[in-house]
Amino acid sequence: MRTWIKKFIKCNIILGFLLVSLSKTVYGMEEQLNQAVVLPVEYHDKAFVRGEYVSINGDYEIYLRDNTTYLPLRLMAYLISNDEEFWEARWDAAKPDEVVLVCTYMEKMDNGGWVNTGKPQTSIKLNVDSKNMISKGETIELSAAPKKIGGRIVLPVRAVGEALNRQIAYKDGLIFVSKEPLALNDEQADGIIKEMKERFKDTRKAVESFDIPLAVHNVNGKTYFNMYDYNESSQMSIQKLYVHGEQGPVLVKEIKNYTPLNQPFVEDVFYYGEKQQTKVVLYGYNLDTKQTHQIGELNIEGQDFSWIERIIPKENKIYFTVHYGDLTMGAETLYVIENGKGKELTGAKQFGSIIIENDKIYYSNIHMMRKINNLYVYDESSKEVKNLGEEGYTYDINRILTSGGGESLSAANSLKLIGDKLYTIGYLEESDQAPCIYSIDLQTGEAQKLSLPTSQFWIANDKIYYIETTTKYLITIDLEGNGKKTLISKPIAQAKFHGKSFYYTLLNKNNDLTMGLYKYTLDASEPVRISPKRVKDFFISSSKIYYMTTGYDAGLYKIQDGKTICLTKEPALNYQFDGEKMIFRSIYSKQVEIIQ
Repeated sequence: MRTWIKKFIKCNIILGFLLVSLSKTVYGMEEQLNQAVVLPVEYHDKAFVRGEYVSINGDYEIYLRDNTTYLPLRLMAYLISNDEEFWEARWDAAKPDEVVLVCTYMEKMDNGGWVNTGKPQTSIKLNVDSKNMISKGETIELSAAPKKIGGRIVLPVRAVGEALNRQIAYKDGLIFVSKEPLALNDEQADGIIKEMKERFKDTRKAVESFDIPLAVHNVNGKTYFNMYDYNESSQMSIQKLYVHGEQGPVLVKEIKNYTPLNQPFVEDVFYYGEKQQTKVVLYGYNLDTKQTHQIGELNIEGQDFSWIERIIPKENKIYFTVHYGDLTMGAETLYVIENGKGKELTGAKQFGSIIIENDKIYYSNIHMMRKINNLYVYDESSKEVKNLGEEGYTYDINRILTSGGGESLSAANSLKLIGDKLYTIGYLEESDQAPCIYSIDLQTGEAQKLSLPTSQFWIANDKIYYIETTTKYLITIDLEGNGKKTLISKPIAQAKFHGKSFYYTLLNKNNDLTMGLYKYTLDASEPVRISPKRVKDFFISSSKIYYMTTGYDAGLYKIQDGKTICLTKEPALNYQFDGEKMIFRSIYSKQVEIIQ
């Protein structure tokens, strides 16, 4: 769901799939309900919203008066919203009996996100005890009027919903809101409704604490994670490093006066910084030997120091990037530790990819306001910075153009060094070109376009694999851009490469997630479906596959030795993967669990 939903709900997604065979129609019952909103008349802050089970913030109550169901106006606005239409309720204390519902029209982008189309908003006006609804200057007579109950304005769900071209249905104490009619009177619908009603019996409230692991890592089969804490008595923020033991998390190290470090785990070392007056001291805690050693220090006197972004160990050197200032006006600097001190090398608005090889540092500068000519090499010997790539091009940034003339930008982190060539995403800035894969010859400086538009690619066995932007098919080419071959001719929703195999999920013709998790091995001729469920996210380890499903039989699952096991059906506030195990936090518990 989009970010606007997060403003209205604390969306804690229970992910799953109902193991009932689908009908032979184009859309089975589950596909139909994946486009609907379902909630019980006996409401306890829970609803199914387009296939996802969510806990909704707010003290709302559903009322039944004169055989008419009434919903609080903000809950009603949420329920009639969908991906294309975002409705919000507006109420003015100066007009206590009037309410206005405003619709903003949205458009789906190629990356699955949604943006405002720029179309004029639509609004409707309603008044308490009046059946007249004003829409686009016209009066529409409703079958029931809004009411005020307990000092709160409530709206008749069927009357308002149907006036806005929504289908409203009732069955077994559940309310269904959809754009298309639902075939609820068959055995398959009965099975799904039974599953939903079981879920709605859960009346637990989400816990208030939102402490979750910031980063997780697995060393020698042990799971480590760090969290921030605040000591009320000393009014001091503390960083804590934990290892998960047999009885739960065990505190390993407590760091006071810590410096935020966004990517603290590298190989078998946990890195952290301590602020000491006018300097930051950088340490490394070896998770294998349990030894701490000081790496170096950085003088920050007179600097608007904010945080350490990443640590890059390379041979016998430690490189690190530091962010100064805020996210809007700030910038980053790359340092190397020499003689125990941080030595400044080069800077960027925000570093994208960084590759260090033979005293050369290749990097992209992610500056969304000045994107052009943003690929560089820094020579540690000569201390010179040079541009790479073709003049007028932007590299290592994904760009999606919208129909309204705008663009959506994000860091691609796509830079790869193979021999004497860099490979990355790029596009001509002053054009409507979508990003494609380019190679840049480091000897001649020549840049060569290799692929069709894409935002994601991998290199393995002297081949490039990428997902083409328009079709979302998986395509392979050689390192020169030749030998194009389509490997998977179905639209891919999410793909990960592990070992010699691609793992992926698919989209249906409406660009929505469909059922199934698949595996395609490079030396095989056909992909294999390894799960029939509607998989929202998945993680690959050396011997196991974990996946989160979405739907009505929600849960976290594991595939190992050809067998599928459901690990938990608890709704997740947060879940992370340490490379071998899943770290899980239920919305109903303050406890971090290791699930394996």
